[in-house]
Parts: sequence; structure tokens; C-alpha cells
Amino acid sequence: MEAICDETRPVTTWAVYQRPEDFVAKQQEKFLKNYWRDLMRGQPHHIEIFVEKETQRAAVEATASLFTIPVTTGRGFCSLPPRYAMAQRYKASGKDKLILLLLSDHDPDGVQLARSFARSMRDDFDITKVHPIRVALTQEQIEDNDLPSSIEANDSSMNYTRFVAEHGTRAVELDAMPRKLLQAELRKAIEAAIDVSAFKYEQAQERQDAAHIAALRRASLAAMQQGGDQ
Repeated sequence: MEAICDETRPVTTWAVYQRPEDFVAKQQEKFLKNYWRDLMRGQPHHIEIFVEKETQRAAVEATASLFTIPVTTGRGFCSLPPRYAMAQRYKASGKDKLILLLLSDHDPDGVQLARSFARSMRDDFDITKVHPIRVALTQEQIEDNDLPSSIEANDSSMNYTRFVAEHGTRAVELDAMPRKLLQAELRKAIEAAIDVSAFKYEQAQERQDAAHIAALRRASLAAMQQGGDQ
């Protein structure tokens, strides 16, 4: 069951406790935990990841989390609010260029989606320095890995003619890409887009930060315990 996910039917529960002591113990357990350093802070460019399919979001986020790069899931052509939020993150970063790492289906709309997303960031949000990189799914990846397909390109799509002229009629969904292959291709694209030395420096700093925070946590919990005993 842990492998099955349905994001379209959310379930809401409430964090409740039997006693105040249970609440205090839970809060102490989480106190000064889950620190994340901005591992991209030393990079010259702002990097964002866009994935078309909700079904591949978890795989993409698992890799993106290693670099603390934001991930936007479009569920098809992306609506305006997520694109606006991305533009705001880029502008707040103060960095020179917006690099977009894009993952979408290899079909008429999937290929056009990657093109139009970068164009929207330029035209709708006045970001002149946008550098889109189509990470997946590419014709080369399909051929090199013999990815399966049981569908033809949708001839009712307005992008059909251009797609067929460039790629033929065979369409392949992003879901056909095995998780490990998708993550390897994404990681390769990220490492090609970043200053690896600057990234490794931030990783080392994060380890030092974590040690410092752990010491503060121990001292703070000891002080709280002492105060509770009085």
C-alpha cells in the first residue's frame, strides 16, 4: 500500500493529544529538527524544475531535495499562479539568469508545453534571461533505453503537425521512464547547470550548521528539563 498514491482524494486528520505531557514531549522531539541550508545560495543562476506529471512528482522531488531546488508540478499545461510564484522566487534571488529544467511527455502537447512554459516566463513576467533545458522525455532517451509505447500522437492536437515533422507519430509518456533513469537524467542535468564546487562548499557548511544546531538543541532541552523539575 505504501507504493500507491492518490493525490486527488485528500484526507484531513487533526493532531490531537490525550494529555498535555504528550504534546510537550512531541514538541520537544521536533524542537530544532529538520534544518535545511540553501544549497543553491552560492550559484550564479536561479534554477527551477518543472514536471508535467503528478505521477512523477515524488521521484523528481527526491532528487531535487538533494540540491534544494524548487519543483513545480503542472498536471499538464501549468496554470498562472505557480508560474507567478516561480517568477517571484527568481526575482527575489537577485541572480542573473533563470534556468528551467523541464520534464514532460514526448507527444505533441508535452513538447510544446516545455517550449511555451519558457516563453511564458519571458513574456508574462518580463524575465529576459530564461534558459530552458528539456531534461526528459527526449527522442534520444526513448531510443537509447527502448522505452515502451502503445499510443500514437494525438492528431487532434494543434501541435500535431509540428511534432510529427520533427519526431514521427510515436508518442511516449513520461511515466514510461523508470524512476531510477528519470532521477539519473535529472541529476545529470542539475550537475551540468550548477557550479559543483560552490555546491559542495554549501554541503560542508550545512554539516557544520547541523552540528551547531544539535549542540544548541541539547543545551536548550536540558535547560527546559531543569526548569520543569523546579
